[in-house]
Amino acid sequence: QESPPSPSQPAGMQKRPCPACGHRCPPEASFCRACGTPLAGASTPCTTCGEPLKPEDTICASCGTACPSLNSGRQQPDGVVQTAPLSNAPSLTGIGFLLGLLLTGQIVMIASNSSPDVLLREQVLIRLAVGYAAALLGFLTGTRGGLSRLLTLLLSGGFVFIEGRRLIPAFNIVANSPDLLSTLAPALGINILFFLTGLWICKRACQFSG
Repeated sequence: QESPPSPSQPAGMQKRPCPACGHRCPPEASFCRACGTPLAGASTPCTTCGEPLKPEDTICASCGTACPSLNSGRQQPDGVVQTAPLSNAPSLTGIGFLLGLLLTGQIVMIASNSSPDVLLREQVLIRLAVGYAAALLGFLTGTRGGLSRLLTLLLSGGFVFIEGRRLIPAFNIVANSPDLLSTLAPALGINILFFLTGLWICKRACQFSG
């Protein structure tokens, strides 16, 4: 362990403490030898004209040469390089919950207004299974990436495909018989809502980072 500076030493010869880790450095040092932090009052010459540069300088005031800031190479103690925090991907929790809520509402509506046997049809079961899987996985994934986000992307893409196939016949009927638009409008509006919700999940799931 280094001894404290002697009072008899000239001020210019005393070792200076590093502001980051406290290591005592020689007076001529520009950086701390323990953690790499630029020392107060230290300067390095410009590579073009030799003008002394301060740690915060990025442009030489004498010749205009761009110089990397001395702080850009700063390291944390133990050699750990300081890095910018990673941004999270867009959250899928809210939109996943919304899709699950819409599917549940539609099931309740179908069961109360028509025969429950409608829900047991193969195409209906496949649609509900894919939709609920995309909703649940999106809700649990949140802002995380990785496999769960990729699976959410695939499931929501499959749900969008299913909803798109359901919309095409309805649009054809309306195009051939415009007078049926008022009759089909409620069901068509619900189908469009499901299509856009699935598309929204699919779009957000494509973004694996913020």
